[in-house]
Amino acid sequence: MLLSNTPGTLFAQKYVKIGDQVPEVTLSNVLNYKSKTLKLSDFKGKVLILDFWATWCGSCIEAMPKLDSLQNRFDDRIQILSVTYQTKAEIDAFKKRNQTVRDFKLPLVTGDDKLKKLFPHRALPHLVWISPKGKFLLTSSGYNVTNSTLQDILKTSSR
Repeated sequence: MLLSNTPGTLFAQKYVKIGDQVPEVTLSNVLNYKSKTLKLSDFKGKVLILDFWATWCGSCIEAMPKLDSLQNRFDDRIQILSVTYQTKAEIDAFKKRNQTVRDFKLPLVTGDDKLKKLFPHRALPHLVWISPKGKFLLTSSGYNVTNSTLQDILKTSSR
């Protein structure tokens, strides 16, 4: 696919399509995780949900407690990974002002530019679902992450 970077300039953009194997990606600037870096393959064997969000997105912030709760409920079968383009400094400052984010326990990637290129989107929140075998399953909004949706995805992705 060719995308326009600036008027008159085209460049090839590699992105993942539904059904594709997700490439190995190493991410840095990670909060709430056992190390400051992680690999997407760290979560093989689980449904991985990438939750793209930003501090200015009210719906994103509102969904955080629900996502945290679902992670606790399905802990051994899913991993929700929060992803933002905003810097660690911006997130740290926001955490001081916002109780919801301050108490958030999910791993959080800050300063992301790799995942957004693989899974381009324009609106937030934007969720990307990856199968336990590392295949790109689907995208959704935060409203689609429910107990029943997770149970359905877990059933169909384990086949």
